[in-house]
Amino acid sequence: MAINYLRECDGNDIATLYEIQNQSENSFSLMHSVFGYTQTEWGIEQKNGADKQSFVMTDRVNDLGFIRLKRKDDVSQSVELQLSMMSDAPKGVDPADVITEIMYQMEKYKNVTRFYSFIFDHETDEKKVLEDAGFIQEAVFDDHIFSQGRYLDVLVYGIERGVI
Repeated sequence: MAINYLRECDGNDIATLYEIQNQSENSFSLMHSVFGYTQTEWGIEQKNGADKQSFVMTDRVNDLGFIRLKRKDDVSQSVELQLSMMSDAPKGVDPADVITEIMYQMEKYKNVTRFYSFIFDHETDEKKVLEDAGFIQEAVFDDHIFSQGRYLDVLVYGIERGVI
């Protein structure tokens, strides 16, 4: 079962997170995905008991990437899935299978009807994994972020219940 290739993130994973950041074209991507916007917002989420889960995807020997699931929006029954892949990760485990299993479990046990993800256009590994898991590109926020001297587009990917 693909879910066996996940482990909950803990304080010992900071080296992995920094390694992913160092492989990224810009650090905003990781800061947005992993650390949750700003430390202040993170503190507010913690104080409010935010229900989010962070996982390291692993083939049991090597870390392959990072997955963070934000709190379910009870109105839309949707969950934001944040994904950061390690570009030099071995390809023994299919990350799309892992994500598909997570979505299946959340749809079945938490009544989630939609998943969505925000990524940058240059995050080709993440795009491929999302597309392989059935996500489709739904929107583009043109020139949404200014980073390292240039504007970056943010892509919105999503998948609806029944497709999972």
